[in-house]
Amino acid sequence: MQGSEPPDSVTPSANPGPLPCGTLFLAEPKEVASLRRALKAHLGIWGLHELMDAAQLCLSELVANVINHVDAGIPTTFAVSMNDTHLRIEVHDPDPRALPTPLSANADAESERGTALVDAIADRWGVQLSSLSEGDVVRALHVPGHTHWTRWRLPSNEN
Repeated sequence: MQGSEPPDSVTPSANPGPLPCGTLFLAEPKEVASLRRALKAHLGIWGLHELMDAAQLCLSELVANVINHVDAGIPTTFAVSMNDTHLRIEVHDPDPRALPTPLSANADAESERGTALVDAIADRWGVQLSSLSEGDVVRALHVPGHTHWTRWRLPSNEN
């Protein structure tokens, strides 16, 4: 994990950007394609075409982590937000247990590669315990548990 930050969408700025988008879904493999399409549509509207492939791949990995480590079929929340400097993608699960521990996969492993992939693609990422007092989407939907997040600096602000 690359560090921790508050699970509130993205760090506040002078220009908060478009309203965050979020949706409830069941943590099922069949849901991943529609979540990826929804993310692609939002990024297209926001003009973030350069981040589409990486963001969709990370979203798939975040949802896979919930399915594999919490349980398939549980109600889960997806959220995407941005401000003038960063894009943030979150998947919230209702599991109140301790934070998951990333595992290292050996070269022949067929699983446990998701966190390494997210680490290679996202600028920052993490998993945090969330509560009813954190994050607009979490608070609005009353979903305590974990917040799995990734964050990217917006391409126009890399200099």
